[in-house]
Amino acid sequence: MQPEAPAAPVPDAAARSVSIAPGRTVLGLVFLVTLMALLVGCVAGVSAHGARGIAAAVVGLGALMALLELAQKASGSDVVYGFWYPPQLKGYASAPFVNRNHTAGWLLMALSLSAGYFAGGLATGLRRVTRTWRHRILWLSSRDAATTLLSGAVVVTMAIAIVFTASRSGFAGLLTALLLFGVWVLRRQPSRRRRAAAIAYLLFVLVGAASWGRADAVLARYELVGRDVRPAIWRDTLRIIQDSPLTGTGLNTYGIAMLHYQTVQDGRQYIETHND
Repeated sequence: MQPEAPAAPVPDAAARSVSIAPGRTVLGLVFLVTLMALLVGCVAGVSAHGARGIAAAVVGLGALMALLELAQKASGSDVVYGFWYPPQLKGYASAPFVNRNHTAGWLLMALSLSAGYFAGGLATGLRRVTRTWRHRILWLSSRDAATTLLSGAVVVTMAIAIVFTASRSGFAGLLTALLLFGVWVLRRQPSRRRRAAAIAYLLFVLVGAASWGRADAVLARYELVGRDVRPAIWRDTLRIIQDSPLTGTGLNTYGIAMLHYQTVQDGRQYIETHND
């Protein structure tokens, strides 16, 4: 009798790759490592040069970006920078980042840092001044006061530019940032007079942004939420999470996974699920 041949090993059905596209996952990991190195370098730079100088540079850059957006919207043109015509964003072009959500997002981050710079400069300047009207008026003619007040005006300009982008998420982020900034400032004011001044400034920023930035155009876009495809995309994403709850489909593979999971049929493939 011939000996019975050993049975072929049964593959482990539970063993599978943690990424549906290992090459893209490696690329994503390289990006993350590079970003971490950049972050460490930035932290070292802030420690060496001081956060205040970097914040001052962001205030200046934010003023330039806000003016570019205001000029773009005032021109009524779809040509960005005066020479670039992005046809896929016809009627919605925004400067300097073309996409209005990207412009609003960057301005929102710059506004938050600029508001902190303004509050810090105001607190530091008034702390050095004798609490008399004469000395306060004299401080207003100083270089430090001019820099501080200019940063306060830049905050207002950036708020107007954010609303001008007509970005719904940018508008909601602006309201949230002003609310958090207001709570933080009010808790640090030693007197009612200063708290009243802080409230008056925040109201000026909000009213100025809403009126000069045409908040009605942003509110009108909220009426279009029912026709937005993003909720359907998020539901498709939840299906991916349910099928791969522990490791997902792999870093940097969302667009490939959506080839199987996407249910929205509008002629486009969605490769990202973030909301600017």
